[in-house]
Amino acid sequence: MSNFFSSLQAHLQSLFYLQPVGVWTYQWWYFGFIVLSLIVAIAPLFFKKFIHETLRNRLINWGWTQVLIGLVLGFARYYFIPYLGMDALRTLQELSAYAWMIFILRYTFTKLPTQLVKEKAEVRRNKYLPKN
Repeated sequence: MSNFFSSLQAHLQSLFYLQPVGVWTYQWWYFGFIVLSLIVAIAPLFFKKFIHETLRNRLINWGWTQVLIGLVLGFARYYFIPYLGMDALRTLQELSAYAWMIFILRYTFTKLPTQLVKEKAEVRRNKYLPKN
């Protein structure tokens, strides 16, 4: 058990090294996250018919933001640039991306269905009103 805590302490300390260490064990996971973000940014463009416009815009914004920030931080980490290459910034970016996605999913499952019902009722009501 003490081995677990000493390992955890070493990992937490390595997050705040100003100059990145040479070994980056999670490099491919991070670039996989960037590729997944790129897929999330591009996929709604092909499924315009099936995805509501507001949700599509939110997913595209999320995806391109994560791709750009991820490429900058990944580049800085790969070339050992101080401060920008810190693992803490990368971790902060990943956590903020997950939190942002949780807000998007919350919107999708709570507010979007009621908005769709209101839009459908509005279209149905306007069908019987005279056009100017």
